[in-house]
Amino acid sequence: MKIKGKIIPLLLFSAFILTSTFNVSFANQASSNGYDAFSKNAELIEVNEWNQYENSEELCKTNSMQKNKKQTISEVEDKLGDNIILHNNGDPIKTNIFERKDGNELFAIALNNINGIEQKTYYIKNIDDIDMKSLLNDIDTQEEVNATVENNIPMASSSVRNYKWDFYATGKDGVKRQQGSLATSISFARRSKSTSINGVKGSVWDIDSSSQLLSRSNGFINNHATRIDVNQPNQTLYSWGPYDSGKTTATVSLNGLVNPKEWSFPINGFSVNDDSKKGSKYGRWTYNAHISTAPKKMNTRPGVRVTNTKGKLVTKLSQTAKIATPYAISNHSTGVITIYTPDR
Repeated sequence: MKIKGKIIPLLLFSAFILTSTFNVSFANQASSNGYDAFSKNAELIEVNEWNQYENSEELCKTNSMQKNKKQTISEVEDKLGDNIILHNNGDPIKTNIFERKDGNELFAIALNNINGIEQKTYYIKNIDDIDMKSLLNDIDTQEEVNATVENNIPMASSSVRNYKWDFYATGKDGVKRQQGSLATSISFARRSKSTSINGVKGSVWDIDSSSQLLSRSNGFINNHATRIDVNQPNQTLYSWGPYDSGKTTATVSLNGLVNPKEWSFPINGFSVNDDSKKGSKYGRWTYNAHISTAPKKMNTRPGVRVTNTKGKLVTKLSQTAKIATPYAISNHSTGVITIYTPDR
């Protein structure tokens, strides 16, 4: 079933969001008491293209005859309100957010306002198309989680991007099924904008990638990896975590240049290997399930401290997962997502 939404050309700004870091999670279904499904109150806008640029604003093109007409997000929200779903009627949205796609497609972007704070969530799947009703149900489920998390954390200055991937695989019986889901909230907190970095004034950022991976179709998780790449000429990787751990808890300690920041997260049933490389400017962590376990869920929250002396902060996020079900054992990838955060 496909649903036609309002068709309005947009010129969208990169959003700053005020929030603290948190552990992202899923809801099995959007059914919390008192929660009204997000899509029921949102304006559905049919678009065919969404692009981002390092030196200019994000651009959204619609399936409209008036292709040259553009509006800023603030102008659109003045007319339509705060809650908006951008979609292509169940087909992929053409986009340049991927440096490498690895079979993934962008199907929707949800713009949500929670307590006066704008949220932007990208919905990505490794399939060719999706029933519109299923897509809206997926958005309602995740937006309920976003609202619950945002309403229960203290606010601090930062920029946040939310991503939701669904991974599918064709089993040995020839049927394509969903094997897993991955929700990630990557938070950018600028700790300083005037620190001396090798004699040059620059910014210090803490980047915190909070994810939850779930297996589907009676499967379990074999391994999961996260990579945060900041390899740009004006950027350095200064500190990162966690380091290798054989314990049940992983600890991240970001140190140097500004006050330290530390947090921990449980890794029950998994071991973590730190594969980060300071010279190559990336943090990378691999989580392997213990042989005696068959975990269906895992939460991770690695982080890096980065410096930047010129222009926007450029970050490349990528993740992989190996999931086994009775029908298939498959390796999945999010592709490589490029994120531009306004800075200097």
